[in-house]
Amino acid sequence: MAAMPHDAVMVVDPDLRLRWVGGPARAELGFPAVGDRLSTGLEQLLAPAIRDALDGRRGRRDIVLGRRVYAVDLTPMSPTGAPGTPSAVLALWADVTAAREEQARLKKSETQLRLTLDNAPIGEALVELDGRWRWVNAALVQLTGYSEAALLGTTFQEITHPDDLALDLDLLQQLLAGDIETYQMEKRYFTASGSIVWVLLCVSLVRDDSNEPLYFVSQILDITDRKAREASLRDLTSMLAHDLRLPTTVIAGYTELLLNDDESLSTEGRRGVVSRLSRAVTSLEDLLSNSLTASALDAHGMMAVPEEIDLNALVRDVVSGIPHPGVSIDIAVSNGATAWADPQHLDRVLANVVSNGVKYGGKDLRITSHAEGDRVHLSVVDHGTGVPPDFVPRMFDRFTRSDTARGGHQRGSGLGLHIVQDLMVLNDGSVTYEPTPGGGATFVLDMPAGARA
Repeated sequence: MAAMPHDAVMVVDPDLRLRWVGGPARAELGFPAVGDRLSTGLEQLLAPAIRDALDGRRGRRDIVLGRRVYAVDLTPMSPTGAPGTPSAVLALWADVTAAREEQARLKKSETQLRLTLDNAPIGEALVELDGRWRWVNAALVQLTGYSEAALLGTTFQEITHPDDLALDLDLLQQLLAGDIETYQMEKRYFTASGSIVWVLLCVSLVRDDSNEPLYFVSQILDITDRKAREASLRDLTSMLAHDLRLPTTVIAGYTELLLNDDESLSTEGRRGVVSRLSRAVTSLEDLLSNSLTASALDAHGMMAVPEEIDLNALVRDVVSGIPHPGVSIDIAVSNGATAWADPQHLDRVLANVVSNGVKYGGKDLRITSHAEGDRVHLSVVDHGTGVPPDFVPRMFDRFTRSDTARGGHQRGSGLGLHIVQDLMVLNDGSVTYEPTPGGGATFVLDMPAGARA
């Protein structure tokens, strides 16, 4: 047995006495002389396993001696030709230090990789060849809204938007055929709640040593906000291209008329031309201001810096900056009424709401205030035609305009009320609409009252 390919071999009897020993490492392992009992240290390490072997159960365990690790295989031995109760235990010792260090290194590396993937800020997944999720990380679970168990019970096909599925499957087939090594595409997933998220998907294929496909590796980045900003930019560009034409045409036309006037225009006629030019410039200013504000809101580039605001002073300042010929504006804001908001934001909100009232609210406009606990309400009331009932549910949406706002001399951009709503929310407030009794529109701005510092 001394020639067996092990570092050490020994035979131990039930009294834990060494009956035979061999192998190149027997000396450094500190085995006793044949016939002597195992040392206390070896006995503590091996006695339980030896007892198991004497009961007829083979076993293996790692033994650490010094800085070396040995795998010890223990086999019960019975007298030749007399099977039954074992009379000794054969122990085969193999130095596995290097193997265990490599296993520990791999385990540590795998643990670090798993932790990295589990805590990655983007979705990571392993996907079976038939589309079933094999493994998903926390970011993908959060992105889709499914629990991990629920997601693992589905396929990527089930949650992919049908308009994106054909391209996705075609690219997967190209991966399997070896035509491409990886692919990237934008696609949509349905979340657990039924909403849609846009993602940037990057997929590669893992193959075995025989080049047979095993599974897909997917990286999934949420680009929903980016797609929304792109759509907003397209809408904004389209709106500007359309709505800038009218005021710029008016300005160009009437400016040329004044430049080429041969004194045929009367003083009153000149005043009319200048008035039209003024309205066109005001329209341009409102359009550009709202466009810049909308862009900043889309980019999450606006933050409220609230302070106590004198509402009476602010309303009068805003009204004085809005041309309103032929429209009477009654300011009935209580003296001492204050709000806790960003002054620039509230200025933009009031300018939009009051401008709407001037454009579409008839000849009379009234602005009032009302305190209620730690909130203050500012109401802008007109007696015009009001908001068409079918338009009310959409009136705060981006780029939506009623038929009245689409035509005539007072064209709206469809941004004003959308901005009003976003800025009010940014300042812990809200805006609501209600019909004015007897006809017209009332917009109520609700916000924190002042004296918050």
